Amino acid sequence: MIHNYFSTPVLSLDKQEWLEDINKFCKPHIKEAKIRLKEETKDKTFGLSYHSNTLLGDTNLKFFHDEVGQMSYDFLENIGHDLTNYTVFFTDSWVQEFNEKGGGHHSGHVHSNNHISGFYFLEVEEGASQPTFYDPRQARVMMHLPEKDKSQISCINEKIHYKPAAGQLIIFPAYLTHEFSVQNKAKFKFIHFNAVAIDNSFIGLNNEK
Repeated sequence: MIHNYFSTPVLSLDKQEWLEDINKFCKPHIKEAKIRLKEETKDKTFGLSYHSNTLLGDTNLKFFHDEVGQMSYDFLENIGHDLTNYTVFFTDSWVQEFNEKGGGHHSGHVHSNNHISGFYFLEVEEGASQPTFYDPRQARVMMHLPEKDKSQISCINEKIHYKPAAGQLIIFPAYLTHEFSVQNKAKFKFIHFNAVAIDNSFIGLNNEK
């Protein structure tokens, strides 16, 4: 019998019902980002990602953060954490749009001092960027052997390419290195968020009744 230990969970949900409203509420944030970035880059737009300021103060998006906050809490609980005395808080949330002239991308990275990271995809045209997740088991690098079939998900994948769709929500542990591949000329827009679970004793909360 083979036991699969130390696996990394990634939650994927179809939330089409949010798509119209969130796209509408994110428009002014993207517009502001484009104006700001245009001034900084002097119209050199190839390869750029329009990155908004934080969405956490936008009351129109409170329903989104409330829902995703609860889902993040449930996700941590479901994978084995005891959050009885913890509260989940967002550390940031922002919307990004890759430039339609192509070249948009992000190099591999993690968001430190967080427990949860995630995406909600708003626009995904054919040829748009894709998120790539990397194997977090760094010690495995020393014994990496060729994969039989890189197109198949297995216990030894070095990385996983994820093909998103508009309306899709992804939640994953923040230790998971992720990047966005270089895209063609296509529309690609998504919300990225991070959250942390904080001990209630640190923030003056007490769950005892």
